[in-house]
Amino acid sequence: MPYAVGYTRFSSIKQRKGSSLDRQQELIAEWFKENPDYIPYPRSFNDLGKSGFTGAHLKEHGALGQLIAAINGGLINKGDVILVESVDRLGRLSELVMLNLITEILKCGIKIIILDDQKEYVYETTGSEIQILIGQITQAHKYSTQLSSRIAKSYKNRESQARLGVPIKRRTPIWLNSDGTLIENIAKAMKSAFEDSAAGMGERRILRRLFQREPIFKKYNPSTVTRWLTNETAIGYWRGTKIYPPIVSEELFYQVQKSIKARHRPGNAPTKHSISGLVKCGHCGANYQVKINKNSPNQMVCSGYQKAKPDGGCTNGKHLPLHVLQHIINDTCTSAVQQGIRKNQLSQAEKEKIKIEIEIEKATREIVSITGISEFATIPECREKLSELANTRAKLKNKLNLIELQNPIDPSQSPYEDAWDEQYLMLEKDPMLLNSKLQEINYYISCFNDGRIQSTTTGNELSSCRYVKYQRSTETYLLETSYGDLRIAHPKNQLNATKTLAAKLDRIRADGCEVQTQQKENHAPNQFSKNTENLAPYINIGTPMKASDTPCGHTLQHRSEG
Repeated sequence: MPYAVGYTRFSSIKQRKGSSLDRQQELIAEWFKENPDYIPYPRSFNDLGKSGFTGAHLKEHGALGQLIAAINGGLINKGDVILVESVDRLGRLSELVMLNLITEILKCGIKIIILDDQKEYVYETTGSEIQILIGQITQAHKYSTQLSSRIAKSYKNRESQARLGVPIKRRTPIWLNSDGTLIENIAKAMKSAFEDSAAGMGERRILRRLFQREPIFKKYNPSTVTRWLTNETAIGYWRGTKIYPPIVSEELFYQVQKSIKARHRPGNAPTKHSISGLVKCGHCGANYQVKINKNSPNQMVCSGYQKAKPDGGCTNGKHLPLHVLQHIINDTCTSAVQQGIRKNQLSQAEKEKIKIEIEIEKATREIVSITGISEFATIPECREKLSELANTRAKLKNKLNLIELQNPIDPSQSPYEDAWDEQYLMLEKDPMLLNSKLQEINYYISCFNDGRIQSTTTGNELSSCRYVKYQRSTETYLLETSYGDLRIAHPKNQLNATKTLAAKLDRIRADGCEVQTQQKENHAPNQFSKNTENLAPYINIGTPMKASDTPCGHTLQHRSEG
């Protein structure tokens, strides 16, 4: 039995909420009831939100383009039929392009059936039937041309009004009211989304965090997040004119564009353990995974290690305490955070460079859009547009080369103290964000089966060390470093000591006394955190901890006034 192939299309995603698709599918279903001699083709061809005027539906990812490829590949053959609601569903391109498209289908012996007026077209169709077809093609193209002209004119008028400071009517993004004023809580949430994106988080993870902050984000999808993150309205601009209040700085906005363009995302986005993805096997390169222990502290082991299959997996079966690895990461990642801060501090030239790269990419997409459909090459307007785009792109590339020559990258780094402060703040308030930032700049520690632990950063006593053992007598973990032995307290002792220190600080302040801090060498000044559990890994002790030691490497002096 011959196949009947249904094809549906609508131009705008907004039409998904309407009846367009249902109407087209109902017509196709009704035809099948009246024509039982045909069987439905095993796959459907639907262009949902694809323009028939620009030819987007004919490209590689367009359903009509795939349908034609199926014909050319012999999957749809002579005697089969194509069902469409109306001629304009096949496209609203110029008369010559559309006639060529339809003729190539009919030439293969395939019939096109137009459902709304019950017309059937075959390769032998002549006379008045062809004239009706040409009339419908002309009418569809003319309508789209006029509509495109009206829209373009509307945009030009609104651009002129915007430059004069006159409020304009347009569909605004989620953080703006229709009058262009900010929705404060949504704007605040979106600012955090930009910060998360700059830190390397993917759109799905950003969307989950947005929903946790504001329930309204539940109805959106990750692709919408991408559109928000690339929308210049976030910095107040619409079509080159600043008319809205910005929700992020230009520096952050263009850093996000740079991050999205690079398409780099951490390979492992943790949801539970804040060091997942930061600990790797020094033998096979696989991530270390957390092993939950019921009656003892948690450990980490290579995810590629297979004890039951020694010939098939990694041979590194060394189990290392999670607490020790967390401590090493906290101690060695500061210079990596410092590198990340520098990466996020864009100069004016770097911002301009990102702007130009975005414009080049936009021009290239338009060029590919035109050249992707061979029939467009015969249309004079398309050839002129192609030439204009090529000239624009060449000028932009020249401008980009000039900026790169005149503004070499500044190798200077941000102060180490700033990096330590930022690391400290993220560790306390959002450890997962710190994880993303560290993965974004490719920081990790490698673990070997002889207990060696190597960080990607250098200059710290724990950058290269070896885990020896747990000593029950002192309840500490023993590490060997180039500076000598180092002992790290068991988690329960460390947490108790930190809580004791926090309680003592509160008592001192309650007594109206001053707490002075004296900075030790190689440590940045900071404030003591109330979140003692996150800060516990910062404490080193060899003997039972003294209450005068702080997790930041400071010494407390209790001095009574008067």
